[in-house]
Amino acid sequence: MRNWSPALIVLMSLWIAPAIHADEVDSAPGFQLEPRDSDIAVLIGIANYRDIEAKSAYSDQDALLVKKYLLSLGWRESRIQMLINDRATRSDFAKALDRWLPQQVKADSRVFVYYSGHGSPDVTKEKPEAYLLPYDGDPSDLANSGYSRNQLVEKLGKLPAKQVIVMLDSCFSGTKGRTVIAPGARPLLNNIVPVGAMAANIALLTASQAHQASTSDPSKGHGVLTYQFLKALREGNTGLGEIYAKIKPRVEDEAKALNFDQTPALTSGDPLAPQRFQIVDKAQVQAALAKASKEAEMARLKAEEERKARDNDVALVAERQKIAEEQKRLQQQREDGERELRARQDRLEHDARQREQQREWEMQQERSRIRQQQQVEEPVFVPPTF
Repeated sequence: MRNWSPALIVLMSLWIAPAIHADEVDSAPGFQLEPRDSDIAVLIGIANYRDIEAKSAYSDQDALLVKKYLLSLGWRESRIQMLINDRATRSDFAKALDRWLPQQVKADSRVFVYYSGHGSPDVTKEKPEAYLLPYDGDPSDLANSGYSRNQLVEKLGKLPAKQVIVMLDSCFSGTKGRTVIAPGARPLLNNIVPVGAMAANIALLTASQAHQASTSDPSKGHGVLTYQFLKALREGNTGLGEIYAKIKPRVEDEAKALNFDQTPALTSGDPLAPQRFQIVDKAQVQAALAKASKEAEMARLKAEEERKARDNDVALVAERQKIAEEQKRLQQQREDGERELRARQDRLEHDARQREQQREWEMQQERSRIRQQQQVEEPVFVPPTF
């Protein structure tokens, strides 16, 4: 088992956080499941086209983010083909989907094909057909430059794989959003040819109904379908049915806030497909979530212990500081007392000296007075007279 990413420690607290731009969906979940050799994916994201001015906003970044999620869910790097922008030409489509993918498939393979970019209807046909538009695609010549959605589903249904999930975050109505049409052509409403009979091992998740547009949300920086799909994965949903049940109302609400009508669709040749198809084994994800929860709780307890230790350290430092301040105060009191005692002694000595000087002065005065008195009292010598 790989080491868990640091972000996984707080993963459980983020499961139901409100979605905002640059939120938790923008980073892959920390499931880090054991890699599986049999699972295969082709991921296509085209935001910028060679000859089409209209961008399919965020499609390239969405495809790269889907790859990060798949890696966390156990897909191997070597088993994922990425076609991004100018590396997603019509020939790149053929190389990845018609040649590389069939060579990799095993009987127990889960195949995941993701496309985000412009779709386009071929309005030259009596029954208009939907096409994925490669980087060098031309809406005026879809038969030669586009990649037929129906033929894609038909080819993938022939793969000898346990299951094939196709996710298309695009639309084919020609009205607006992730769709383009040939110059001068009118948008289509309800006459796109639906996907025909599908093999039992394939399920198709599309961003919108045939007559609707699909779009992206600038506030989140993702296609609406892709964002809600990844969010559902992040919440621990693994079955295609439970994922669809989660994202259908969310996509509708988010699109409505953007003034779009967009309802995702899930179809398959197997009526039980929603229950049978799994992006990954649910038990593995549940084990990962349980491990994440346990590690998050351990991390919480450790953080609490560290906080208490820090609080104790702070209290100890405060107590030591209090003792030091008290010692300083007592020392100051002693020094002040000693200074006061010395000053008192100095005053006493000064007073004693002054009193001694006063006594000496008084004694001198007294001696002087006595001498003067004695001089007055001595008889005056009178010489005899004869």
